[in-house]
Amino acid sequence: MTRFDNIFPLVLCVISLVVLCAPTMARAADPGPAAGINVNVVNTPLPVKGTVNVGNFPASNTVTGSVSITGTVQTEAAIPAGAFSKITSGNVGSGPDPAGTSYAITSFTATNTGSSPIVASVLGLYGTTSDCLGFFPGSLASRGPSAVVPPETTVHLSFPQPFVVAPQPGDVSCLRLSGNGEITVVGFKF
Repeated sequence: MTRFDNIFPLVLCVISLVVLCAPTMARAADPGPAAGINVNVVNTPLPVKGTVNVGNFPASNTVTGSVSITGTVQTEAAIPAGAFSKITSGNVGSGPDPAGTSYAITSFTATNTGSSPIVASVLGLYGTTSDCLGFFPGSLASRGPSAVVPPETTVHLSFPQPFVVAPQPGDVSCLRLSGNGEITVVGFKF
């Protein structure tokens, strides 16, 4: 055998090793994506430390799935826009308001100072009116909370999930309180 015959198998083994190991060596040296490139991590729970602010998330992105929160979450109490608190005896609770207004009732209190039971109620009226007292024919109504109040008694109804008086078609919206006693309604309109 010639000298070339002895070296050829050795050179062939070295070339095979280089070809087989080259992709692995190239991957190990890869620094990852360049700065500024978006990376999506899918189905991997990651611990998050520090402050997470979803408020500055671009509007084109959506957040889906569940989020686990541990520790104390700080909240701020706020009065909703359109809030009202009305004490009246059979009168207007709110309105005239724009067409399509809904009323969310959070509490309703009725006091009967008389000697006979009364029915106190909240009613959403939708139609044509200038003062929420007189409506033209064709107005529609949505019932709100109501209670039978025994003589010389106060009944209080509280709604942690607001009782929503849904809107009906009409030119304006009104919230009416009816009953012979004093009625207090608290809520907000939207």
